Amino acid sequence: DENVRPPSGGTGTQVFYMYLGGPGPFLLSGSSYRQFGPRVSGSRVVYCDQRHGSANQDIYVVDLASGAEQPVSTEPGEQIMPDIDGDWVVFVDNRDYVLGRPRVNDIFAKNVVTGELRRLTSDSGSVHQDSPRISGSRVVWHEWKSDNIILCDLDSGEQRQIASGTGASLDIEGDIVVWVQGGEVHLYDISTGISQQVSGNGDALVYHPAVSAGHIVWT
Repeated sequence: DENVRPPSGGTGTQVFYMYLGGPGPFLLSGSSYRQFGPRVSGSRVVYCDQRHGSANQDIYVVDLASGAEQPVSTEPGEQIMPDIDGDWVVFVDNRDYVLGRPRVNDIFAKNVVTGELRRLTSDSGSVHQDSPRISGSRVVWHEWKSDNIILCDLDSGEQRQIASGTGASLDIEGDIVVWVQGGEVHLYDISTGISQQVSGNGDALVYHPAVSAGHIVWT
């Protein structure tokens, strides 16, 4: 099927999409280079692309309604781990990395309609940030140095720590943030400030919690 065959001469994985109950799957982009890490919000899909080299991964967004593709970030270094909600994309960016020095991973947010770019963290390399997730105006991410989860409100600019001693696997929807800590899934309610453990798996390994419409799932 010409809809699912990767472009000739391509290298690596491709991103596909389909409409539930409709046609597909279809290739998202005409780029023949490796694509990965897609996230979707409405008709927009954001993903990583290696068209500028495996050491210079960039982030692009495609609007399925129009078919238009646009770069979110093509700065030097790696831009990875994107997430999207509405007009805002958040991602990890190490544009300030200098060879021979500690790698700097910071969190950025970009409005794909207005083009506004915000740098949410600015660290010297002693702190790594990863796994950003966004819901509305709220962004959460994992901070490697102390294994903290940081919550940022794009409207107010306020940032605060909501958990410590956590893993990098997390998600957010509305007031609810979920993550893995001590081998169990935990929850934080932004509206009440209350945290609680929501799984009881004993010695079982827990990964990849996700939250949507009042439901939490994990593996």
